Amino acid sequence: MPAFEVAPEPIPDSSIKETIDCDVAIVGAGISGTPAAMKAAEMGAKVRVLEKGPTYGLHRTGGFAAFGTKAQKAAGIELSQELAEEILANLWGSTMAFQGRLPLSALWVRHSAEAADWIAGILAAKGVTVRAMTAGGITGAGGLQASVVNPNRFWDQYYLIHRMGKTFEEGENVDWMAPMVEYAMEQGAAYHYNTTARQLVRDDSGRVNGVIAQNEHGDYLRFLAKKGVILAAGDFINDEEMVSVFCPHLAKNVNNFSNKYCTGDGHKMAIWVGADMDQIVAGDIFPGQSITGKNLHPDEPFWALYMDWWWCPAVASMPMLYVDIAGYRYANENLPFQQNAVAAIGMPQGYVWSLWDSAWQTKFPMIPEKTPASRNTPEQIEIDLREGITMKADTIEALAGRIAVPINNLRATIARYNELCAKGHDDDCLKEAIWMRPIDTPPFYAAGIGAAITGTRGGVKINADMQVLDKKGLVIPGLYAVGNNAGSFYGMVYPPQIEGSGIGHAFTFAYLAAKHVAASV
Repeated sequence: MPAFEVAPEPIPDSSIKETIDCDVAIVGAGISGTPAAMKAAEMGAKVRVLEKGPTYGLHRTGGFAAFGTKAQKAAGIELSQELAEEILANLWGSTMAFQGRLPLSALWVRHSAEAADWIAGILAAKGVTVRAMTAGGITGAGGLQASVVNPNRFWDQYYLIHRMGKTFEEGENVDWMAPMVEYAMEQGAAYHYNTTARQLVRDDSGRVNGVIAQNEHGDYLRFLAKKGVILAAGDFINDEEMVSVFCPHLAKNVNNFSNKYCTGDGHKMAIWVGADMDQIVAGDIFPGQSITGKNLHPDEPFWALYMDWWWCPAVASMPMLYVDIAGYRYANENLPFQQNAVAAIGMPQGYVWSLWDSAWQTKFPMIPEKTPASRNTPEQIEIDLREGITMKADTIEALAGRIAVPINNLRATIARYNELCAKGHDDDCLKEAIWMRPIDTPPFYAAGIGAAITGTRGGVKINADMQVLDKKGLVIPGLYAVGNNAGSFYGMVYPPQIEGSGIGHAFTFAYLAAKHVAASV
């Protein structure tokens, strides 16, 4: 049995220094725990939030997805039942091979606008503007996120704007958690930082009615929650054994940008009281160019490692020719977001090679709306060569030797690729013709690209009220889970077709869980 499944001995009453009564105890002060605290406190519940770290979760990103919001309606687009069903079945469910619980996906679509408009209103009142955006960039309040599958179908991608008017992509880390925590505290919620949850408390009936935590002084505190406990403790990417059991492929990431406090604490406590876990767990992974001896691109922030061409920090991040370690082409190189990351991380070494030639600047200047970032310069290539990030050779055969790829395989792969480029159609992988440019001008270049990870997307199984389920599928009374602590939503893949689904459903489910527990008797 894995060590994380073995319940520790109960912490004795004699070790408890203080017992604190409340209505709702929330484990985690991050992107799901704080909205839960906001709503539960807003409804009059006495809320205590336990956070392992020294402050609330610092979430540095752009936005979240929702359906049928006020901004969308203002733009004249209504979310019909027909459209909702199309999104669920054709776009969302089929992407994950229906491995998630479809009723939970439907719940998100139905209630996301309610939660998004609620949060947007609170943030706006505190000086953080929330506006919609399109798939191609920032727009005004009527902007919409377009479906990759069907451009005539839309949903909202809410975007957070700093008080100074800049966005995450424009260089501002928008601290949108601070006003949310402020609001929760204004409603009466109390935060306990440097306080690590250790064990859940159950009464004689088996109901979870509290949690025992340990503060920075080593003292044990018992939080008795009359209405229930909400687990919002994040993911488990930093517990190697849990990763090896539920998602071993994610251990091959080349960059880990997760929250260091995400060690599966909430999952373990739930398992110890009989909770069931997702057996298929996705990762929140991003393709990044940065294979070095330390698997890092020096001094690069997380967001600069995205491989999508509108984010990319280096030429290798463009949709060049990608080959596996055997020298074979394996994918459509200009697929967005996670598709190529999933393929790369599934390789034996967890990375692949990007290949291009010295004429890349003249071959790819005609796409202004897809122009690579400023880091894509000859000067940067020289820096990457010195750092050992990029390899260079005068012949394909010499390049194959530099990256330890079979010469004959690489030679044949490039010949076939150049043939398709000349034809003007990618018969093999269906890449857009605009990116099909031959590799025929020496010197030739190669750089390793692999997947960066921010966390796991799977957890304890829940029902439509966010109540945790046991191994028979029955509710564990008094126990709820939201965010990445909860499962049942994704399968093996974090679908890229709807950007912002992670935060979007975390907000929505935290909101719904808080409403359910706060209204309970």
